[in-house]
Amino acid sequence: SSLDSESEQKIQDGLQALLQGRTTFVIAHRLSTIVRADQILVLDEGRVVERGTHGELLALGGRYKALYDTQYRIETDRYINPGEDFTPEPERPELPAAPASRRL
Repeated sequence: SSLDSESEQKIQDGLQALLQGRTTFVIAHRLSTIVRADQILVLDEGRVVERGTHGELLALGGRYKALYDTQYRIETDRYINPGEDFTPEPERPELPAAPASRRL
C-alpha cells in the first residue's frame, strides 16, 4: 500500500528497533525496507539470482539495481508531483471553434 514518507520512516524505525540483535528474514518489494540488511537475496522464479549488501547489488548492475532504479524514479516523481496518480488521461478530441456571431 502507499504510505507518505513520514509514516514509512516511522515504520522503518520501528522495524529497525525490533530487528536489533536478531536473525530475521524479511520479504519485501519496497527496497527501502531492506537497504540496511546485512545480506539481501534477490529471487527470480524461486531461485536466488543475486546476493549481497545494498551497495554490492547496486554495483553489480543486475535485477536488484533495475528494481531500485524503477522504485527510485517512481518515488522521485511522487516527490516532484505529489498527488498525481500516474494514470495518463485519454486524449480529448478538439472541438471545432464556434462560428463567430454576426450582427445584422
